[in-house]
Amino acid sequence: MKRKHGIRNQYGLALWVKILLGLFATGLLIAVAIGIIAFTVVKDAMDPKKTKETANKICALADPLPAPFEYGQMNLSMGGLSLALVNNTASKALYILIKSPHKEGEDAQKAIDKVANGETSLPSANGTVTSTEASGSASSKNTIKVEDKGVLDVADSKMYYVKGKATSQKAATGATSASTGPVQMDTFFGAVDNKDGKTSTFLMVQETDPAKQLTMDEVKTFTGCIKSF
Repeated sequence: MKRKHGIRNQYGLALWVKILLGLFATGLLIAVAIGIIAFTVVKDAMDPKKTKETANKICALADPLPAPFEYGQMNLSMGGLSLALVNNTASKALYILIKSPHKEGEDAQKAIDKVANGETSLPSANGTVTSTEASGSASSKNTIKVEDKGVLDVADSKMYYVKGKATSQKAATGATSASTGPVQMDTFFGAVDNKDGKTSTFLMVQETDPAKQLTMDEVKTFTGCIKSF
């Protein structure tokens, strides 16, 4: 009887070991799979070739993109939202192209009016535009003090825009470590209604060097590279 009981314990222990090893192996495989997916997503997001691909899904751009513009190491395509970064290597300005669905009754002109009136903030790093009423005080958000407002002819579309000083909590390139408080950056923000009637394309340009000024001529040089929306 003792021998049989010992055999059952032996087999029982082996079964539990197999179960634990199986669970460990499954968990390890899941962790490895998640790691591979995360690595791939991050790698793609920082690949200028992928940025070029994403940017040209947002709008058709001149190919090759003329100097001093080049595709940057940031792109996103998720849930109907697309975002791509273009750098001006001469002025250090950042050009962020965003394509996103808009609500029924919304259009590019209304979107720009809301930004100009301080009803919504400028896009965040992930491309989302947030109501300042829903997210807190406008002074703590990425808002803009409008110096110019108008319409540009870009490709075959109308781009409504505002230009001025944007107030952001994020430090600009070139800011000293002793700098405190909100950062003021020359900013252009434009919006276009896409022909599908369901999405809008946004262009946000920010001069990251506080010693330089963003000009409309520079912005128009880039919008001249846009062939269609």
